[in-house]
Amino acid sequence: MGRIIDEYVLINGVEHYFLHNPSESDEVLLYLHGGPGETAMYFNSIVAPYFEPYAKLIFYDQRGTGRTRLKMKPEDKATVTTKQLLADLHEVVLYLCQHYQVERIGLIGHSWGSVLGTLYVKEHPQRIRYYIGIGQVIDMQENERVGFEKLGEKIKEAKNQKDADAYEKLKPYPKPVFVNIEDWMSGISAVRKLQGKYGLAVKVGLPLIWKALTCRYTSNKITLDVKGTAAFNENLVRDLYSYSLYKLSREYAVPIYYLLGKKDFQTPYTIAEKYFETIEAPAKKVFYIVGAGHMGPVEKPAEYRDIIAEIIKENHH
Repeated sequence: MGRIIDEYVLINGVEHYFLHNPSESDEVLLYLHGGPGETAMYFNSIVAPYFEPYAKLIFYDQRGTGRTRLKMKPEDKATVTTKQLLADLHEVVLYLCQHYQVERIGLIGHSWGSVLGTLYVKEHPQRIRYYIGIGQVIDMQENERVGFEKLGEKIKEAKNQKDADAYEKLKPYPKPVFVNIEDWMSGISAVRKLQGKYGLAVKVGLPLIWKALTCRYTSNKITLDVKGTAAFNENLVRDLYSYSLYKLSREYAVPIYYLLGKKDFQTPYTIAEKYFETIEAPAKKVFYIVGAGHMGPVEKPAEYRDIIAEIIKENHH
């Protein structure tokens, strides 16, 4: 078996950081990280070994994120948009197809990565064998509304007056109109912190931080710097605020699979399962992982591995 390869590749004028995990399989699987702006490199030592028999698993830091961000010019750091990230993704896919001598690859989108991944398979289905959504985002406003309502239920059950007061101060949430990035960050950060306390969203505590710090491909500066990343700029956050798959056709030209954590209310699985029922695709299937939250692949890597191995087998030609 070969060794893990990391490299920089010039994509649309910016050096992008890649991590290639080897496999004897000829299957190529690209992982799109979340955020925007949150590298998934610290997943590698946890997740990648499980995939070795089934696929070459590729990670890359999107423009404005992690080690890619460190290569960017100061004047480029405020220009990241969804359109630019999709253009980058297309060049990334073309590079991987050429590098591995394949016509199509598999695509995994996690959280924010599910936004990019879904839009990409709509635009370039000829390059994708199948799409796997984890922590799938359907509609950002509905996403925040449903997650906030669930949080209110949990606080009421706990009879925690301090949290109840904090919850009331956050209303109305989400705000119907985008104000600015500072207002958005303040609101969503407060909600995520409370959601994390009640097991509805990622809780940034010592276990997660330790996993990030002990991975050879990340550092605390690169992994945990979310608010300060170039990806968090006004244009990109505004794109995310108005994002909705309901505006687009429900027809997909590639097989679609959702892996939904039953504890995930950061991107509420209940929204994704209802939307999934309405789509048309050459093949489609939804999988539920009991006990998994928003960071399911880190929490239960073996269970996710087994499901994705099944998907690969179904689509291998």
